[in-house]
Amino acid sequence: MLSNTTEALTSAVLHTETITITQTTLVEVSFHLGVNILQNNETFASDGMPRLYDALVSHVGSGDYIVCNSGSYTNEQTTETITTGYFTLSGNGFIELAPGMHQFEMLGFANGSVSQGYRVEFGANAIKRFQFIFNN
Repeated sequence: MLSNTTEALTSAVLHTETITITQTTLVEVSFHLGVNILQNNETFASDGMPRLYDALVSHVGSGDYIVCNSGSYTNEQTTETITTGYFTLSGNGFIELAPGMHQFEMLGFANGSVSQGYRVEFGANAIKRFQFIFNN
């Protein structure tokens, strides 16, 4: 979960995974996760201000970004019905790795809304996946 009372960018490591391979391998990295977008006070975002959210997977050590996906949420400032619920981030990418142990990090980023701040909950529902597929 990332939150801020202003529009400042925040980030955090959401998950870390280590794999070990015995030969040079093309590895596909994929992820899918639900995201809940709220105002910082945990009410639905209905102030008309945008919120941005992003997730990426990096190979620790090399610093290579394997896969990245971002989204934005905004709505008309209104007292009418607004869109709420879970939004999703997903993606996949490839990296060729030498034999050995390799660590990956999934990072989350968020920012938005000068007036109400934001609260972005990553992995906010049961439909989430962080997967490695080995292609020898």
